[in-house]
Amino acid sequence: MGDALVVKVDEPLTIANPAAGARLAARLAGAAEATIDLADAADADSAGVAMLLALRRGAQVNGAQLRFVNLPARLRRLLRLYQVEELLDVS
Repeated sequence: MGDALVVKVDEPLTIANPAAGARLAARLAGAAEATIDLADAADADSAGVAMLLALRRGAQVNGAQLRFVNLPARLRRLLRLYQVEELLDVS
């Protein structure tokens, strides 16, 4: 990925923490290529899934490349449950 921005998430992506999405979006602003590392995401729920989808949409609108890596098992299960895993570039 060369000089791609790497953003490490170390907070919950939940309905109880709605500002997390805005903080992530601000950190990604202007990046042409970025990876979001979710290894340390404390928790996630359906709101967290929505946050990731919104970040992906924002990247697409701006012509940016966005990848998600090291998804915790619970978050990966939610993506599969909602049948949206294929919408995100996850590894």
